[in-house]
This record gives sequence, structure tokens and C-alpha cells, in this order.
Amino acid sequence: MKLIPKERIELNTKLSKGEVYQILHKNIVSKITFINKFKFNLDDTCFEGTIKDDRFKIERVVYRKSFVPILIGQIESNDNETKIIVELKIRNSTLIFVIISLTLVLFAFIMGIVGVIKQNVNPFLLIFPVILFSFILILMNTTFAGERERAIDYLRKILRSSK
Repeated sequence: MKLIPKERIELNTKLSKGEVYQILHKNIVSKITFINKFKFNLDDTCFEGTIKDDRFKIERVVYRKSFVPILIGQIESNDNETKIIVELKIRNSTLIFVIISLTLVLFAFIMGIVGVIKQNVNPFLLIFPVILFSFILILMNTTFAGERERAIDYLRKILRSSK
């Protein structure tokens, strides 16, 4: 389990660089705001974000976005194939929230240790910050992993279905 989920993958396809760009452009909508969110059917499009030149920054269209990875990619052309390099990261706002939460839990744990040493508080109470710290990390990593798989699978699907 990683402290901060992050991954880098490479997808190879026999499609040309231009074909990959067209496929991505067709399957990516611009940022969906709260007001026009209800106009979109999640079955019609799966990614929102931007694509410009050989680079893109996209994420899956879902209603709850806390741990949905952001896909930052680059399209490179080799001899007979096109390579798509994708870095999957957690969004910065979520990362800041998690860091603040973990810091508060760590502070509670330290204060608990001080209480056990100086005021003879029951050491059993130290288990609660440990459980909360573990819960936050497990929730972040498992949710990110599931969403990562869905995003990669859909990206592979749209690249394969257009042959």
C-alpha cells in the first residue's frame, strides 16, 4: 500500500498518432460543471478534460470524484506503433485533505502517548488513532485502485474499438 497513490503506464497501439488523437478527442468532453452535469449520460462519454497537441489531462466522469485518478498523458509515435504514456495521480485537493486528516490523527496519537506517559491514561485509547489512520490510507488506496482499473480499461476499450 502506497502512502500517496500514483502510477505510470504505457499503452501501445498499431493506430497512428493522428488516429489516437481523433479517438481521444471524440471520447473526451470539456470540463463538466455542476449546472450541465445532468445533461450528460455517463454511457455516452467516460472522460472529461482537455487534449491539446500530444498531451492530455483527463479523468473519468463520475458523480463522486474524491479518489478518481487524473490521467496525464502524452502521445508518442514510434516506427509502426503509437505509444501512450499515462501518469495516474490523485487530485491535489483530495491529497491536501488527506494530508490534513492524517496530520490531525497523528497529532491525536502523539497527544495520546503524552497522556499515557504523564497522566496514566489507558494505553488502549491509542488504538483509535491507529485504526483511523489505517482506515484513511486503506480507503484512499482501494478506491484509487478500483477507479484506476476502470479508467485504464475504458482507455484500452476506446483505443481497441475504433480499429
